[in-house]
Amino acid sequence: MKYKIYVALNEDINSGWIWLNTPNFRQRSVVCIHNPQAKKKVYCEVLQIDKNFIKIYNAKDKGRLKLKKDIPSLVINEWYRKLLGDLSTKSEHEIEISTADNLIGKMLVCIYHPQIIVRVAYWLAVISVLLGAVGIILGVISLYT
Repeated sequence: MKYKIYVALNEDINSGWIWLNTPNFRQRSVVCIHNPQAKKKVYCEVLQIDKNFIKIYNAKDKGRLKLKKDIPSLVINEWYRKLLGDLSTKSEHEIEISTADNLIGKMLVCIYHPQIIVRVAYWLAVISVLLGAVGIILGVISLYT
C-alpha cells in the first residue's frame, strides 16, 4: 500500500513507535514495516492516528506538511526512515506493514529501537540467558561425571 511519509514530532524522535492511520492494527501492537524497494524492514510498535493527534500535529510547525486523515499516512522518526532505506518525507512510498505481535516480533522491536540503552539492555539480557544456560548445563554434567 502507498503511504504518505510524515516527519515525527519532536517528542517522538526517540520513541520506538510509529503513527499510522490505517485501522487494521491494534493500538500498541508490534508491526513489521517492510520497504520492498530497498528490501529493508524494521519492527516497532504502532499507534493509531486520531483526530486529536492530527490537531496537535497540524498546529505545531507552520513549515510542516499538514496531516490529512483520509490519506494513508505514516508518521515516522528519522531513525526508522534511515533503517528502511532513507525514506524521504512529504512523498509517497510503497510500504508493507504486517502484524508481528508475537514473542519474536517483541524481541526484534528491541533490536531496532532508536534508543541505545534499549538495544544494549536487550543484548545483555540475551548474553545473560545464554551464560545461565551454559552454567546449568555444566552443573548438570558435573553431577553425572
